[in-house]
Amino acid sequence: MNNKYNQKYLIEIGIGLQAVDGLEGSKYFSEQTKRYINGEISIKELQDLISDYYKSKPDEFIKTGESDTVAIKIAELLSDDSFSFSVGQLVSIHRSLFSDVYHHAGKLRKYNFTKSEWVLDGESVIYGDYRELEKTLAYDLNVEKKKNYALLSRDEMVNELAIFIANLWQIHPFSEGNTRTVAVFLIKYLRSLGFDVTNDTFKNNSWYFRNALVRANYNNVPAGIYEDRSYLIMFLRNLIFKERNELLNREAHIRYQKLDKVLRTRKDIIVYFIRENPKITADELSKKISVSRRTIINELNSLQDSNIIERINGKKHGFWKSKSQFVHKMNLHDKPFKVIENGLKTIEMRLNDIKRQKIKEDDFLEFTNIKNQKKIYCLVKSINEYKDFDELYKHYDKISLGYKENETASPSDMSTYYSKEDITKYGVLAIEIKKL
Repeated sequence: MNNKYNQKYLIEIGIGLQAVDGLEGSKYFSEQTKRYINGEISIKELQDLISDYYKSKPDEFIKTGESDTVAIKIAELLSDDSFSFSVGQLVSIHRSLFSDVYHHAGKLRKYNFTKSEWVLDGESVIYGDYRELEKTLAYDLNVEKKKNYALLSRDEMVNELAIFIANLWQIHPFSEGNTRTVAVFLIKYLRSLGFDVTNDTFKNNSWYFRNALVRANYNNVPAGIYEDRSYLIMFLRNLIFKERNELLNREAHIRYQKLDKVLRTRKDIIVYFIRENPKITADELSKKISVSRRTIINELNSLQDSNIIERINGKKHGFWKSKSQFVHKMNLHDKPFKVIENGLKTIEMRLNDIKRQKIKEDDFLEFTNIKNQKKIYCLVKSINEYKDFDELYKHYDKISLGYKENETASPSDMSTYYSKEDITKYGVLAIEIKKL
């Protein structure tokens, strides 16, 4: 494998894996990446250029910084063949990837959670208990370490790998970035077994990889739905054996037979991608659907005329919403507004009263700064209910709740906004948000 192809392969995996969390890179990153692929600059020089870019434009980091930074870190890690099959290696990969992005990089999560999944119609996989993470990780790695792949057929080999990687992902040891961490760990593990995984499977199908992991870990016995590793096995066969199985996200959906019938038209598919990424552009839709930009513009105009989609907050800085999504308006004081605006606070705390009970996952929150009437918009990623703020504060770190490192996080701070009577009557919400 020549050096140029290697560089292209490494950075394209890094870029492709950002789609797992719906992240997009900057135009500047795309331009500098071409220089890296052409051998004009090293990975270290690319890293320095991107770092300097965001130092000069800190506000841009909120939009594209994580994608650019982590893509480079993935390429950097994959350029190094060193590997140890251990819990420490997994933690080290997470720390290396996200040290410039998350304050909790390389730390096991300290709370349990659920996450709405499109492929499950909004349901969630049951993840590992945070109190048993290290033990569970060690157990699964020990079981895998005892396998002798030399004694297995190709089919048996892929099936065993699917079991291992599905179980490892289900533990979900970190607060964020699990799928990207597991993907890097898997690639390095496969290399240590002697597999050549230098193809575009991850580059083109990272979201499918995540959906396959979800389906491999989801059971709903009353509905007749059981964990299904077939999607993950197809992915692995493409990755390991260079097969060309068609990997379609909609086929992994638990209602595929019905869904297949409603995603027949181009408009259906456009709405689907808009719900995936509210800030998706016409150019991006054009590439995904393989039609001209003009065709996309015409379809978007038609969808707006039919009130199926709506543009919020203008053409340049706005986003798309479908008719089934709602925008909920909230007022904020200047300090918490700025913390959300800077992308630091990711948990909005509210009383679970009648007004807030209307908020659903995938809805949007419109925050208005009561000091200057400035507005920002956030996507609702998940909603968790607690009996009071004492219980809520135990499940989240103080940065995600809007505190600074040198500040003390106390549930009593919320008494400024809500009375004990109302908290007892309604309970409280932790709304996980993502700034648009």
